Amino acid sequence: MNEPPMRILIQHRTHLLYLRGDGQWTPDSDAARCFTNSVAALDRCLHGGLGHVQILLKFSDPRYDVALTAPTR
Repeated sequence: MNEPPMRILIQHRTHLLYLRGDGQWTPDSDAARCFTNSVAALDRCLHGGLGHVQILLKFSDPRYDVALTAPTR
């Protein structure tokens, strides 16, 4: 099975937990909700009342991971 080249996740900046599809948090990035694009992840941050989070562009090689701080309302 081929892993996608990049996954788009929401991560809590303080606790380093990942947002799951049910709105709960998990330490396991594989159990996290994977967004189809960064705009969808940003929309979830802004309209879901999420604070202290970042949008994480997670690659199979962690050297290439990019964390983007999500703005708060």
